[in-house]
Amino acid sequence: MIIGYARVSTEQQSLNRQLDRLQEAHCERIFSDKVSGTKKDRPEFTMMMNTIREGDTIIVCELSRISRKVKDIFDIVEKVTVVIVIALVLVTAFLINNTIKLTIFSRRSEIEIMRLVGTSNYAIKLPFIFEGLFLGIIGSIIPVIVTIYGYIIAYERLDGHLFSKIVSLVKPFSFVLYVSLILIGIGACVGLISSYKAVRKYLKV
Repeated sequence: MIIGYARVSTEQQSLNRQLDRLQEAHCERIFSDKVSGTKKDRPEFTMMMNTIREGDTIIVCELSRISRKVKDIFDIVEKVTVVIVIALVLVTAFLINNTIKLTIFSRRSEIEIMRLVGTSNYAIKLPFIFEGLFLGIIGSIIPVIVTIYGYIIAYERLDGHLFSKIVSLVKPFSFVLYVSLILIGIGACVGLISSYKAVRKYLKV
């Protein structure tokens, strides 16, 4: 069953816009409250929670219609996630850049010999770029492992739901696969770009 929920904070506000959108979404049953989202006493919301069964779909116009606190938590999680990803990218880029720099300096004599025997600039630079790509992928493995085990544990502890039955978590396999591919892709891109810049800066051929 497709169930809709609408809410406004005061009696003076209108539910019409939300109700129209829920009807357009073909909701078979609609619950509505005129009460602040911060209050626990929401009769229609409570009735809906007692009505829903496994397989039902809940539709709301905005997440804040369920609870402003839930929306605030998701906003905070989103911002923290963005900050963590940016921090990891910067740290990874810095480490790879310095690793490639040290590698170039340690192989200086080898590079000179390659130049003397007529090796092309492309052939000299390419191994360093691939090394950075490899380091980026390796660096993404730790976040991937943390994501896999962290999400599986959270899913099992929360029994597949967040806060209440109304917010269901994505199945572990789908979530882990999707996030892991993104993290590996970010690691590979950061490694490739960082090594390319390091090679351009420190390897003069």
